[in-house]
Amino acid sequence: MEAILLLLSYGADINAPAGKFSGRTALQAAASAAKLVPCFTREFGHFGLERLTYNDSPYPEIVELLLLRQADVNASAAKEFGRTALQAATSSECPDPRIVTLLLDHGADVNAAPAEIGGVTALQGAAIKGDMEIAKILLKHKADVNAAPALKKGRTAMEGAAEHGRMDMVRWLINSGAEPDPVNGLSRAIELADENEHFFIVILLQDVEEFYESKRCSDLLNTMPWSLLPDRGMVMNEEEEDGHSS
Repeated sequence: MEAILLLLSYGADINAPAGKFSGRTALQAAASAAKLVPCFTREFGHFGLERLTYNDSPYPEIVELLLLRQADVNASAAKEFGRTALQAATSSECPDPRIVTLLLDHGADVNAAPAEIGGVTALQGAAIKGDMEIAKILLKHKADVNAAPALKKGRTAMEGAAEHGRMDMVRWLINSGAEPDPVNGLSRAIELADENEHFFIVILLQDVEEFYESKRCSDLLNTMPWSLLPDRGMVMNEEEEDGHSS
């Protein structure tokens, strides 16, 4: 913290742009920072000294300091494997829900597009990590569960969760409105899960895909204009008339 204050006092540009290759602004870097012990503490419920260490983590305070000094909360992500501050927070080695909430409270765009190469939306990052707490926070702020992946080396939220074996996340995404791709269905998510031997997820997604395909066919039939459907009554009457006249 002292080092950051010193740099700012000497005129460091708090919004210096990120480098092209995996670069980070100061806020993006602070949002992604985390300690290993706090990560184990939140995930596995440790207590005592570890709990104290987690509560004393300086990163939320650093993020808040940068925001108070007018750091751009929605600074663009670097083109290759870049992250906005919120994306960095949700996809870090140990995501901190306090930082996520802080960024959202300061206007972070929950649905900012992923970097072109290897990017993630905030929810895609949380899905890959399997962080249910953060995913629920993002959904409350209207995160798009069906957001498109990065153009290259990207994953939808469902694909990322399936690839990493996050069964709870996969179920939650389904219940939160995640739907198969209109063209490819869930084939990619199924393929990624299968490649990584998450076979229960494969079975679940196959069932979901079958359900949506059945529903799609039913909806198509129900919405088909009546003019395109054969009029069985008319056909029958014509046949009867033909038989009667003969």
